[in-house]
Amino acid sequence: MATFKSYPPLIRKTVSTTFLLLSALACSAASAAETKPEVTEFGDWRSVCKTQCVIAQGLQNPEQPAIIYSSQISYVNESSDPVLQLNLPLGIYLPPGVAIDIGENKHRVPVTVCLPEGCKVLLVLSPAIVKQLQDNAAYTVQLFVTEQSPRQLKFSLRGFSDALASLTADKT
Repeated sequence: MATFKSYPPLIRKTVSTTFLLLSALACSAASAAETKPEVTEFGDWRSVCKTQCVIAQGLQNPEQPAIIYSSQISYVNESSDPVLQLNLPLGIYLPPGVAIDIGENKHRVPVTVCLPEGCKVLLVLSPAIVKQLQDNAAYTVQLFVTEQSPRQLKFSLRGFSDALASLTADKT
């Protein structure tokens, strides 16, 4: 089983900021020339705000550095609960979906869609799941590259509570 690690601080900051900027720009391409996104760091999480805010964290596969996994959280439409979006590379084994383990809590989530830029997994973060995230130091995502080849990704939750609070403040 491959072991994944966070980027070194400088690379993590650069990749996360780049990813967040691209995400923010994709959501508001029409106004891209008018304003520059505001980027704020919260521990291992980054927030990018333009017309909407999103918080995210990226991980790199040490065996294949071009492969980047990311975890993004934002409010979509008029939802009262934030939504976690995992961005995973193409080529994952789809039938089992992914397992998201937060402490002792296990969540099985289907892959929502695969597009040319990768596969998306969406999980609505109910207040109970938000509390689980706030009460733990990390969460683990398990996916399969093939039917028999599991891969685990560990996302840090350092700075998560403050990052999420910034989303909530922006929403009001």
